[in-house]
Amino acid sequence: MLTTLRPYFTAGLALTTAGVVAVAPIAPRAADAAAVSIATGLTAGESLLNVPLNLFQALVNIPFNQTYALDTIGQSLLYTGPLFVGSPSNIWGEEPGDPGHFESLANFLLPFPLISGAGHEGEWDFPGIGQQLAMLAAVEIPSDLTCASLLCMPAMPTSPITGITSIDTALWWLLIGTGLQKFPLIDNWFQVPFSEFTNGNSYFFDPTSPGMVNSGWANDGFLWQGNVTPAEVMANHPEIETERPEVWAGLQEMDPNTPLMPWAGDSFELNLAQPFINFWDSLQQPFDASNFQFPDPVDFLRALQTIVAGSLIVFNPFVPGSPFCPGPCLLPGENPGPNGTMTGTEGIPTFYAAIKAIGDLWPGNTAINEWLDDYHDGTANVSTSVYMDLLAELWRWGGVIFDFDNPMPEDPRMFPLAIDTSGFLPSLEDINNVIGSYFFNIGYYSGIFGPFDAEQLWNALFDFNATPIDFPAGPDIDPAGDVGADLAGIAAAGADLF
Repeated sequence: MLTTLRPYFTAGLALTTAGVVAVAPIAPRAADAAAVSIATGLTAGESLLNVPLNLFQALVNIPFNQTYALDTIGQSLLYTGPLFVGSPSNIWGEEPGDPGHFESLANFLLPFPLISGAGHEGEWDFPGIGQQLAMLAAVEIPSDLTCASLLCMPAMPTSPITGITSIDTALWWLLIGTGLQKFPLIDNWFQVPFSEFTNGNSYFFDPTSPGMVNSGWANDGFLWQGNVTPAEVMANHPEIETERPEVWAGLQEMDPNTPLMPWAGDSFELNLAQPFINFWDSLQQPFDASNFQFPDPVDFLRALQTIVAGSLIVFNPFVPGSPFCPGPCLLPGENPGPNGTMTGTEGIPTFYAAIKAIGDLWPGNTAINEWLDDYHDGTANVSTSVYMDLLAELWRWGGVIFDFDNPMPEDPRMFPLAIDTSGFLPSLEDINNVIGSYFFNIGYYSGIFGPFDAEQLWNALFDFNATPIDFPAGPDIDPAGDVGADLAGIAAAGADLF
């Protein structure tokens, strides 16, 4: 019965007649959970009469599977790194840090490994709910180099409209939300029809496409692979050479150090029913009492310890480069990273101190120890000094309330970008000239920048072509001109506006 489903049971899946992967104990580390294969000839003895006992066993095994799931949640947090700063494992769109979140939550909410995919984290072609949701996000919410870890124009840094950053930010998001302003990130979201990866069709993650290139290098860690190189893609997918020769040629022409997403070169087919079919098929196999799994209280507490440690790095706002941390945000001491290069300055990151403290409270947590070792070696997925310095610069610019000129940063480390304003909008210069002068006139006549004048304030509020400001002294000012240049000239002439 259902013999056509046999190919879906891969060699990495544990022999189970209860829909449960017989993983190794979570201690010392759930990432070492090894499952042996389902035997290829399990059709003998398959019967509906086996379902009650196997279902009972699957229910009994739920606490064990959820303990494993808790540990994978903690490991996925440690793998991702700080949420409030950009890094190769934390960018806008689906990136290497995201699949672990899908998989670990599926492990917890659906505590039946043949359904959730537990034990096969990072295997993108395994038919588990966690793997399928992660790859669905990779198809429909891809990352984009023009809006990745550091920049996302025109919102970050905020491009000038009025020159008042807080107002400009709101205006840009309004324009983006209404579709008047093209936005490179979301323009590429939800563009692939479901028909391309359902009903027997599969979606190919073209490694030569822009969305497959990461903005930096995400390292391997815990249960998940980091970025791959073009050479690794060719080694892992030799079939591309014959099936897609143009892609193969493109891989050969790419820079060999190009960081590609870990699923580059894979194919994805969405079939959310398949995991449940596989689970039902497993319930009909001969009952095996040895497949009962019971949680170890120590493993459960270790999993909670890992989650606490992971949360203290992911949700910690006191990180250099965070919008909530205008200063260096480092604790006194010598940086424990390789030669102190993780932040580029003397000091201990708060997330490192927090994770080490949690580990020291109950030594022996191998997931925490692995992260600490990775940090010391420089392979932990956290922001480097380049990311932190540039993000701190961007946030400082964003904090300048009356930055009428608001220039774009010129740094060779940033990606060359251009704002693509649709034909529905005037040019950026026109917007700055008209709206910038409008708000400046209001500020001047209301008494903020100059003497209060009710009549001129009334005109300024309801007439974009209000009477030019009559400065008592100083250079000639054109209210319809560049406001930033006007202010600079006024300041140079010594006009007392503030």
